[in-house]
Amino acid sequence: VNKVKNAKMSCGHYVVCNECRGRTVRRLLRCPDCSLEMTGSFPVCKEGACIDVLTDKEPSNTGTCPRCDKKLRKEICGATCGRRKSKEYLQVRKKLNGMVAVLVLNSKDCSQYSESGVWRPCSHYSYCTTHKAICKGHGKDTNCSKCKQQKKDLKRRASL
Repeated sequence: VNKVKNAKMSCGHYVVCNECRGRTVRRLLRCPDCSLEMTGSFPVCKEGACIDVLTDKEPSNTGTCPRCDKKLRKEICGATCGRRKSKEYLQVRKKLNGMVAVLVLNSKDCSQYSESGVWRPCSHYSYCTTHKAICKGHGKDTNCSKCKQQKKDLKRRASL
């Protein structure tokens, strides 16, 4: 792994997915043990009255930590919780962003490994049926670079 601005494999088979990294970091921030071990801090809005206190009401569908596989805490303690906006939370999140990398299979290699159908590196990639290409992005208006160029050209012609 080469560590420059973003981690990447020297062979090029795996690339970083910043969206997956962001999700992983947010999940690490919900695990007191891993947050403390990795950064020395577990941000809360009010000591002893936030998600740092275990209760019998913890939901059963909170998911598990990507590092230690323990149950995650809720992200906030309530509607008025200022945890995610606190200076400490933002600092710890920034620190974890510098420590965590999520690598996914390079989209150029996906077609080689697909046995049936289309295999995407992660949910942040889409398949363009028109050009049979896998591209970064998701949602209703995601297009490959060729489709985006065609849209630009159509807009340009329409404005003339």
